[in-house]
Amino acid sequence: MDKLMIMTMKFTCIGKGHGAPCLPATREDWERLRREPWLAQMCARIEKGDDELKHRLPVWTPHCAEFRDNHRAIADALRPLNRLMLDFDEKGHTDEICARLLEKSPLVPLLIEESARRGTHVLVELPEGMDAETAQQLMAEATGFTPDAAVKDVSRCIYMVPEDHTRFVSERLFEPSGSLPVLPVLPSSWEEGSGVEEIKTGPSNEKRGIQEFTHSTPSPSSREEGNTEGRKFPTEFNGIPYSSIVAEFWRRTGGEPPIGKRNMRLHQLAANLRAICDNNEEWLLEVMPRFDLKEQEMRSIIHSACKEPTKGSKIMDQIVDTLFVSSRLNETHGEISSADEEDFSTSLEMANGGITVSPSKLPI
Repeated sequence: MDKLMIMTMKFTCIGKGHGAPCLPATREDWERLRREPWLAQMCARIEKGDDELKHRLPVWTPHCAEFRDNHRAIADALRPLNRLMLDFDEKGHTDEICARLLEKSPLVPLLIEESARRGTHVLVELPEGMDAETAQQLMAEATGFTPDAAVKDVSRCIYMVPEDHTRFVSERLFEPSGSLPVLPVLPSSWEEGSGVEEIKTGPSNEKRGIQEFTHSTPSPSSREEGNTEGRKFPTEFNGIPYSSIVAEFWRRTGGEPPIGKRNMRLHQLAANLRAICDNNEEWLLEVMPRFDLKEQEMRSIIHSACKEPTKGSKIMDQIVDTLFVSSRLNETHGEISSADEEDFSTSLEMANGGITVSPSKLPI
């Protein structure tokens, strides 16, 4: 499907050198610079030992999208990002680090690249409430290599490298969250499949990041599972729609995940929901909500969850039992005998971990 980008956010700042002013830059700016032949030639000379040349490389800022007066300093940071760049100095391990993180990463990777001196740069999303030291420790354990502990302030810059140094890049890299302004979008009343082109956004339900037009082919909602057409797996478990099970899971675990916690919460959902999906990754991909995440990101989250030891899910058992009892009560329209009501009360108490819920209080 062809896509036309109609709006590009400035997700970083680029400077001509380490001490030069850093100007806000777009994805197009960043990618165009990485394709410049002279940049590849400079990095080739640096790799051969021309260390002085490194300080003439352009730089970009992974932790901030704008500085006051283009002055790269902590005090002048206007748009800091919830991200952390990890710099692994050990040479020649980029492919190994990339493979480990794509298989299972404790934090969401946005970019993995080989540095100018053949070390490794890994940019990750920094979850709300997590400090840089904790993130560095988690990533050290996941990769087997220790990142530079000093690399963490908001004014941090890194040297630009050619495009062929890239091992992994996520679309989320170009969709900055945090303190960036909310962009205007088309009215939510526009329906899918109405014959016009619909607007889609990145992973943010607050309509931030890159926006793009796509042809109006029916597609999954950001909060719902995939289209029922072409399904290979059941949409219900014991007569209960998976959408209802997911909704109840969110209700019991603090509500739908906000921006910054979606990957973590989706991983948690997959780890529990697999108990009633035969631990089948393709089945989970069909029934899980996506929140506009790309299919590749969803597959990575689900694969990571399914690799953990299978041990069932107590909360999923409770949810299924509760919804099953509730559906039986709804089918009777409240017309049940006292004996049946006692059975329902017992079932609901067990389903809710010993907390008694009267059938009369359930929605009918």
